[in-house]
Amino acid sequence: MAGTVTHGPAAGRVEKSLRRAEPVKLTLKVNQTYPQNIPLQSLPPTLLQNLPVLPPELEYRVVGHALVLRDIGANLIVDFIPDLIP
Repeated sequence: MAGTVTHGPAAGRVEKSLRRAEPVKLTLKVNQTYPQNIPLQSLPPTLLQNLPVLPPELEYRVVGHALVLRDIGANLIVDFIPDLIP
């Protein structure tokens, strides 16, 4: 899944796309409100297409090297996978 994209043939494009975005640094905790003053970094399409489709109320975001699952309406960190993103 995501590991294939971050370490496979598309890894260079994924890393380049992530480097172009403003890096987000935040200590993550499940059920924590995502701070209003911290930018929301999107996933590159190459990575996003390899992840499961989410219901409309959830979205994937990148924080540092973590993949974050965020509840859009509640603005909550639902879950995260540390060190998944190069």
